[in-house]
Amino acid sequence: LKSKQHFYSLSDLLHFQNYFTQQQNVKLCERFYVKVFLITLASVIIYIYVLALAVLFTVSLLLIILIGRHVLAVFVGFLASFLITVSEGCAAIEQWN
Repeated sequence: LKSKQHFYSLSDLLHFQNYFTQQQNVKLCERFYVKVFLITLASVIIYIYVLALAVLFTVSLLLIILIGRHVLAVFVGFLASFLITVSEGCAAIEQWN
């Protein structure tokens, strides 16, 4: 039994190559846009967190001036949690890169 052999012309092979290259480019673009979206989202979240912390900082200072030292402990706790969150966010962004 002779097996049928298929001979592809050079133009067919080039057409296949172009098609697969386009498919790969589409996937790479999708991954790039997802990465950009995630990094932007993380940046926005960190920005909002920093803004909230600035407000908290101002309010805490006013309360420390008005009430006393009890609020200082609360503020230090918030500051510590903020620093931990920022460092985790930066680590996550580096992993995406």
